[in-house]
Amino acid sequence: MLRRKLMKIIKRALLGVVFTMSLISGLGGHIANACGFTPQDKTIILDAGHGGHDSGAIGIDGKTQEKDLNLSLTKEIKRECEKRGIKVYLTRDKDEFKTLGERIRYANGHEDSDMYMSIHHNSHTDKKASGSQIHYDYYNSKGEKIARDLSWKLSNGAKTENRGAIKSNFYTRHIKQPTVLVETSFMSNKEDLQKAKENQKEIAKQIVDGVEELYEKNILK
Repeated sequence: MLRRKLMKIIKRALLGVVFTMSLISGLGGHIANACGFTPQDKTIILDAGHGGHDSGAIGIDGKTQEKDLNLSLTKEIKRECEKRGIKVYLTRDKDEFKTLGERIRYANGHEDSDMYMSIHHNSHTDKKASGSQIHYDYYNSKGEKIARDLSWKLSNGAKTENRGAIKSNFYTRHIKQPTVLVETSFMSNKEDLQKAKENQKEIAKQIVDGVEELYEKNILK
């Protein structure tokens, strides 16, 4: 008899805890919504460079096309972002040609996004040239901070030399959000090309690590 009473008391206590936690959770959600904070507040645009009839660079192997590497890496980054609650818009999700004007209009039409990242792979007549680098738009004050922070993550993932952040004057200057243009590695270098193919998952993970850190530092918000 005493045991049964004790079990009832424990059961009621547990129900009370569950109810209280549900109430707190519900209030937390309302408070978060009232303050404007939701998991989807973290939003970026990913742009896979080139596409369609515009192949971009051709690898030293004579067959790898930059447009394909750009798209596959972009999709890896998207998957990694979404695992962590970061919403992603893509300028293209298949092998199709997009003009620079279309990319600009797409970006500026998604004002809820916090940054624009264009994914590319490099090439040079000097087959010894190697490494990763990130270009930033000198018209946007946040661009340099983003590029410098991400450049180390990128080189770690690509397992290449970090060539750093480079001030540039690309079409991205017409985009309202902070922008960076990522050059993952040199397709004209045999070792770089192999690493670019083999390390896409790690490159994506490192880049998204960097994006999360940018949010933590309030550089992105």
